[in-house]
Amino acid sequence: MPRAFPHQLAWLLNNPVRGLLLSPRTLLSRLPLRPTDRIVELGPGSGYFSLALSAAVPQGHLELVDLQPEMLAKARRRLIARGRSNVGYTVADAGNPLPLASASFDVALLVHVLGEVEDPSQCLRSLAGVLKPGGVLALHEGVPDPDRIPIATLVSLVGDHGFSLDRVEGPRWNYTALFRRQGILDRMAFRLRAMTAADVPAVAALHVATFNETHTVHNDGPSFALRESQWSKAFVEDDGSWFGVVIEADGGELVGFAKGKPHDGGIPAYAGELNKIYLLRRYHRQGLGKRLLCYVARQFLERGVNSMLLFGDARNPSNGFYEAMGGERITGATPEDFHGAYGWRDLSALVTRCG
Repeated sequence: MPRAFPHQLAWLLNNPVRGLLLSPRTLLSRLPLRPTDRIVELGPGSGYFSLALSAAVPQGHLELVDLQPEMLAKARRRLIARGRSNVGYTVADAGNPLPLASASFDVALLVHVLGEVEDPSQCLRSLAGVLKPGGVLALHEGVPDPDRIPIATLVSLVGDHGFSLDRVEGPRWNYTALFRRQGILDRMAFRLRAMTAADVPAVAALHVATFNETHTVHNDGPSFALRESQWSKAFVEDDGSWFGVVIEADGGELVGFAKGKPHDGGIPAYAGELNKIYLLRRYHRQGLGKRLLCYVARQFLERGVNSMLLFGDARNPSNGFYEAMGGERITGATPEDFHGAYGWRDLSALVTRCG
């Protein structure tokens, strides 16, 4: 019968040799984390990965859930000693419903844990309940865990509980599988289309909402009147050099938009500029941001523009998305001189990645 790793042997979990199979840095590189994300880590042991996880979500939260109070106490001491205050601790059995709020987490992580749970199906049902629609379930399985689950078995098991496989990282004997929580958004139809002058009021309202979600704390960004004036002027003075795209949901609601225009040449080697790309936060992690980015790349290629860049914010949680899509950081004199700009020197390669 599967059983939890005994807390008396917790010192083994912190052995540096463990990093040869899966280091905290490697694990983080596989997780699509944003600074504001809420993570639930089931079976954290004494906190081997928890330090890195809590550091990755400085404006978010990490909740550690373990069956053994003694193990949680070890993790708490470790994290407090490093000054981590964005962490919560819950004693609970992953084989029973979790005492956590419904749809309150962006990411759930289990490393060598699911095979130790007495009722894996109940565990997965509980995780489906606490994850937001579109949330990520990350499961790592591998040697030397005697309870490791083969990838084919895992995909079949997890797929029965409202998750769809996103991707698998690493070799089959030591892999991290990422699944996405399905929800009502998966049943919605979205279409991308060219932005028109008739969209100005809706785009202006969307611009205000998405800008505030991304860049402000008190919703004190530019007003609707200003955005409406800017977009109206863009269409009145349209010389054909720029283009816009919107994502339209069922019922006609606009949920995202992007704008492309020629780059002014300030940074050599880039001919096009992704001037704006925004998506309402509740529609993140549905693949819609990728569709926007790919639409813009294809439009540039049709216009004979083979490269593009964007100017963003170095603190933007979406920066990981740009890097996952092949964007190169554009820095100053040193790599540390980074202000949020990304570039794609070969849009054909990006479109190939888009599929």
